[in-house]
Amino acid sequence: MGRYDSFKISATLLPMSNVEELEDLTDLEFQTKDLDREFLTYEVKEDGLLYYEDFEYEMNAINNDNSLFSVELKKINQVTKKSYHTGDVEFYGKPYEIFYTFKAHFHDGKLESVIFISKE
Repeated sequence: MGRYDSFKISATLLPMSNVEELEDLTDLEFQTKDLDREFLTYEVKEDGLLYYEDFEYEMNAINNDNSLFSVELKKINQVTKKSYHTGDVEFYGKPYEIFYTFKAHFHDGKLESVIFISKE
């Protein structure tokens, strides 16, 4: 599986003309390995800018019935930041049985284009 980031983009920004496909892709959380690969959530907002959720972890020990040491990670100090990424971001997702792949191009965090790569 490997490390990845989540990638959200409005279906209206995707190059799809089929209404059913657009509905399937609405609110879909895609994945990408083309950004930081830190399990962050990136989102292209309606203004075409790329943002990400930054945070810190707070670690708390948890009592475990099996006498094992367990830790709970809790996100704290969450803040939305603008990304200044320049380059291509390939992202993919599977709303049902069909796997979609797209590629977006950004310049200084501004979406310049999105192309459809494949549907399997």
